[in-house]
Amino acid sequence: FTADSTSVFPNITIHPADNPQFCNTPPVLTMPANITTPATSGAGAVVEFEVTATDAQDGPLTPACTAVSGLTFALGETTVECSVKDSGGMTDTGSFTVTVTNNAPQFTPPDNITVPATSAAGATVLFTATGTDIEKGSIDAVCVPASGATFAIGSTQVNCTVSDGQLTDSGSFTVTVTNNAPTFTPPADITVAATSAAGAVVTFVASGSDIEDGVIAAACTRPSGDTFALGTTTLLCTVTDSHGASVSGSFTILVTNNGPTFTPPANITTPATSPAGAAVTFTATGSDI
Repeated sequence: FTADSTSVFPNITIHPADNPQFCNTPPVLTMPANITTPATSGAGAVVEFEVTATDAQDGPLTPACTAVSGLTFALGETTVECSVKDSGGMTDTGSFTVTVTNNAPQFTPPDNITVPATSAAGATVLFTATGTDIEKGSIDAVCVPASGATFAIGSTQVNCTVSDGQLTDSGSFTVTVTNNAPTFTPPADITVAATSAAGAVVTFVASGSDIEDGVIAAACTRPSGDTFALGTTTLLCTVTDSHGASVSGSFTILVTNNGPTFTPPANITTPATSPAGAAVTFTATGSDI
């Protein structure tokens, strides 16, 4: 139409589109950054967070989230989705993640073990090796060699590992099986009579015993079957096992002197050869070994 000086127009005020007094605007969510925290139990971890919302027309609003602050979050990653709606029906949405990480198990190996051998093979050794895990509690360790194995004489390193199915921890300890020294009881002292001027041949048996090696012949300063002179001879004997452990003992051999033997001549009868009688000769001897 064509306006002229007599036309009448109403007063019109134009306001900006973002003026909250005249135009509804959407609310604004404020989300936390993604959260990562270690588990505190087998169930996961309690996680606290804050999500806020404000609206130019309505002021502070309470957002709604798929998980609330203070909830126990399971191991792994959980996406928390939040939304808010103002009185005018306008919305805002957002999300963040909560990641609860698995803790590695912990393993403290047993103290080193020292036991004596029980046979030539060594010794059977029992032990307990366990680890702990925040999520799974006590975990049996897998060890090589295992508890109940026969360990040879000497030191053996035992390597152990505990696993929670994802993470592991390891450690080691030593099992030492010691050699047993042999035992030796020397023969009883021996007394024999001489069989010649050189003395006497004497035989004896001297041996010890050992858990690992069984019966071990003793090495003596004089061998069995030797000729021992008149008088007392002390023999020192030593038993040594295959690992160098030894034990000693002694005994005596006494070779006694034999008394001589004597048989007198037969009685003699002879006539006198003079008023003085008769001269008589005879032989009298003894014998000695």
